[in-house]
Amino acid sequence: MRRDDPLVDAALQSLAETHFADPDTGAGDTFTIAQEETAAAKDEEFNREALRILRRLCETG
Repeated sequence: MRRDDPLVDAALQSLAETHFADPDTGAGDTFTIAQEETAAAKDEEFNREALRILRRLCETG
């Protein structure tokens, strides 16, 4: 399902992939150190962007 806001779609997709992986597929079981570092960098960027967006949403006017 797609919404009108691609940022919300991307955020929800990222959350789903990160936190709701299908345990039957073994996703996440064979991460290399480089993949873990990349995932950590993506999480950090995601968190930073999420806070930036929330600040903008809370602005008045």
